[in-house]
Amino acid sequence: MSEQQKPKKRFSLRKLIYNDKNLIIISLLAAVCIWVATSMNLSPETTKNISVPLKIDFSDTVTEELGFKCYGESSMTVNVTVRAKKYLAKDISADDLDVKLQTSSVTTTGTHEVPISVSAGDSGDFTVESYYPTVYTGYFDVPEEQEMEIKLNYNTQDYVADGFVAGESLLNEPNVVVSGPKTYVARVSKVVADVNLNDKLSETATINIEPKAVDVYGNKVDYISLNYGAEKLTLTIPVLKVKQLSTHVTLTDAPESVDLSKIKIYYSTDSIRAGVLAGTDIKAAELGEVHFTDLRVGENTFTFNATQLEGITVLDDTEKVTVRVVVPSDYTSKDIDVSAAGVKLNNVPAGYTAKVTALNSDSVTIIGPKSAIRGLKAKNVMLSCDLTAKKGESIKTGTRQLPVTVSIAKADGTWAYGTYRATVELRKK
Repeated sequence: MSEQQKPKKRFSLRKLIYNDKNLIIISLLAAVCIWVATSMNLSPETTKNISVPLKIDFSDTVTEELGFKCYGESSMTVNVTVRAKKYLAKDISADDLDVKLQTSSVTTTGTHEVPISVSAGDSGDFTVESYYPTVYTGYFDVPEEQEMEIKLNYNTQDYVADGFVAGESLLNEPNVVVSGPKTYVARVSKVVADVNLNDKLSETATINIEPKAVDVYGNKVDYISLNYGAEKLTLTIPVLKVKQLSTHVTLTDAPESVDLSKIKIYYSTDSIRAGVLAGTDIKAAELGEVHFTDLRVGENTFTFNATQLEGITVLDDTEKVTVRVVVPSDYTSKDIDVSAAGVKLNNVPAGYTAKVTALNSDSVTIIGPKSAIRGLKAKNVMLSCDLTAKKGESIKTGTRQLPVTVSIAKADGTWAYGTYRATVELRKK
């Protein structure tokens, strides 16, 4: 017979069952299946403890709609005990649990215990046996803010070494914003920061401080946060070296060839006890400047404020220093007639015309040695105004007041007394 004519073999269940080899294999497979099924059904149950993080969030809730904010911990951990078959327990994690707050319970201000609910997720292979805590405790109120100054509490007032004094301490942020529940913000009496200085200072020190909000009894107020612009709050304590400084003024705008030795200066106090920053080369208490335009023949008196001198802190009772500048009697004065037409205008902007329409005085007083003043003529006195625009300033037409510079020729050691101004009119061509 050809291959196409050979009869096909038929499957025979009888032959399969009564074949010893096949029967052994089938029996083993059946036994394994029965054992697995029996083990799963008869497996002992066990418990497992799982820590579940819970974020405290009342956004999009009735609480938020009422304008309340929750003050308390922003997160917490709920410890959950679940019961499951032993072979399943090892695979149960926090992701399989649904832990949430029952936020609808908060409808009034005050302290509330918000219930926590825990349930199994979509899987029904385990049950929740217990959990703790069962509530979240927080304070609920309308938020409030108030700006307050930081008060400093020093642990000692004797914190600088001998021969030194402390200058005025400086906070990088003198004020903070107190924020929290309205009821508790109202309890804040002040914001304080403790300054603990255990060693005596001989140089300027900068320390970090931690402010806190306290009530009238000095107790810290709960639920309060302090906000400020800087990354951290620092206090700088300047430490000054004690010195006895001579008083001094500077004569400015001195004319060429003037003999300054003839100009005598007298002080109501010759020295001031002061504190100077360590490392600075300050040898005198610089009171200020005296301009020659303010000096006439004889005694000229000026008063300077000594309480705000640059670089030093006055430690004695000196508040003002009177300075007498004496121009000797061998000097004299002479008035020279002037007019607006005689004022020279310098640096007139291109495309513009300018003219002087008036002067604040019809004469200029010239001070100097008698020998120089004796031959002084009007032609030796020159007046000028500078129309150079300041950097970034646009040119403006119209009338304005400008200072007048007085120059004196062929009269060494002389100067103009007083201040002179010209009215200048600027127009486009």
